[in-house]
Amino acid sequence: VEGPIEALSSELLGTAKMLHQWGVSPILATALRWYSAGVSSKTMEDQFQLFWFVIELIATVTKELELVADKCQRCGGELFCETCNEVSKHRPFEKQAIEKLLDKTGFQQQFIDDLFYVRNNLMHGRPREEIEAKIRSRAPNFEFHKIVELVGLAAWTVILNAFAKPPGEHQPKFLQVSTYVD
Repeated sequence: VEGPIEALSSELLGTAKMLHQWGVSPILATALRWYSAGVSSKTMEDQFQLFWFVIELIATVTKELELVADKCQRCGGELFCETCNEVSKHRPFEKQAIEKLLDKTGFQQQFIDDLFYVRNNLMHGRPREEIEAKIRSRAPNFEFHKIVELVGLAAWTVILNAFAKPPGEHQPKFLQVSTYVD
């Protein structure tokens, strides 16, 4: 198709009506606002953090209540309590809930690890160039804008999956940005 495409087609308006009928929880509304702010932001670091907030919020409110095992800091194995004669378990921490959500959404572990690395370093004041250099020591083709694009896609994906879909067949139609970074 050549030329401009009408953005508000009857299919998109039908999807908006469908989503409105399904209802948007206050949590999902907050996630949508953060996503919108991330799309609108002109600063990659801000975009990353806003998209991260979307993922973190949805992960923590949708986390499963099944208990998870504590892990050894050295080997990653499950910790066993000799007194109780069982593996120590607890409700998932936020990081575990985020990892599980991203894994369930289909993202590879190395990408998830990179997201946490970028998030932790940005939140503790490290400049983007330093973060980029560190990841490049392992992945020479890494560029910060690529992880912003991927975290934006991850945020979009978890939002779509967070809608409470009623039973039945649904054919929503969405537009998606082609790039997040200005």
